[in-house]
Amino acid sequence: MQAVTHKPITGKKSQATEPTTLSSWTLAVARTIQSFGIEPQPLLKQAGIDPSLLSQPGARVPMSCMTRLWQLAVEATGEEGFGLFLAEHITPTALHAFSYAVQASSTLREAVAIMQRFSRVISTAVVLETREEKGHLYMIFKTPDGQPDPSWESMDAFLACAVNMGSWTFDVPAELYVGVCVRRPEPRDKTAYERFLRCPVTFGSSETSLVFNGKILDYPLLTANPELARVNGEVLSGYLARMQAADIIDRVRSEICELLPYGEPNQERVAASLNMSVRNLRRKLSEKGQSYKQLLDSIRHEQACRLLKQSEPSLGEIAWQLGFHDTSSFSRAFRRWEGTTPARYRQADVVQD
Repeated sequence: MQAVTHKPITGKKSQATEPTTLSSWTLAVARTIQSFGIEPQPLLKQAGIDPSLLSQPGARVPMSCMTRLWQLAVEATGEEGFGLFLAEHITPTALHAFSYAVQASSTLREAVAIMQRFSRVISTAVVLETREEKGHLYMIFKTPDGQPDPSWESMDAFLACAVNMGSWTFDVPAELYVGVCVRRPEPRDKTAYERFLRCPVTFGSSETSLVFNGKILDYPLLTANPELARVNGEVLSGYLARMQAADIIDRVRSEICELLPYGEPNQERVAASLNMSVRNLRRKLSEKGQSYKQLLDSIRHEQACRLLKQSEPSLGEIAWQLGFHDTSSFSRAFRRWEGTTPARYRQADVVQD
């Protein structure tokens, strides 16, 4: 029997669930890449994005993969302002019901409030905040606490699309915007920024924001339709509710995966990491038809199969990575999952290859 010694936990911090982006936004990125005469499929795969996700309405793509895709797109196209070009390839349907709800708003003030409320549908990598100052309304794009900053290209894309949406909803879009502030350094060539943002741009700012003309905040929009605004708002609310319900599963899975190499993670430790009681954790998982034991078991099963398909690590190392006390405990669990021993499973996989 091979014993497994677990590392002590010292000063470990919980990591929040990784931000995600709507897959149809990723599809718009792929179309933008294609507009430069470049095949997007290889770049998607290099970024770790399954191309099939792009045809699944409502699917989500991890932010880390999106950041890599933006980087690859800039390298492939040589266009420093690549993100801005996405505004030419985004359609109202690409943003779920978001675009329709904004367009159907009664006033610009209401439209901004809808953007602020439902921006998480498009991406959870940023949150929108607003402030009114010196006759202007600032819509500020902020990174949630504890999360990495989105790529500059993604922020450029958000801004360009917001400006573009203004042309759909206002008779004289040039009157809408006083300016744009971006955190990125001033690029060598500002042509794309002048073309897509159509207002003064401040580079190297302390924040990323879109500045609206406060004098026209309460002007009626040409596309106002209260009934459509209500219906699309309900659709967006339902989508967010489903996202939030799924979040608890993702958050628990993330905590379990992080804690496994330190020994079997118990509910108390995971609940504390998520700032909730064990009772509350059980209730939230039960509402999703899951239990903590089921999640822990399924994660171990998935990771065991994945690790055994590699020539390394050893069975003892796998047992350690999955939080088992020894290889015997791991072997018993694996036999329950697959009806065979880990060694035979690995051998059979090698034979198949």
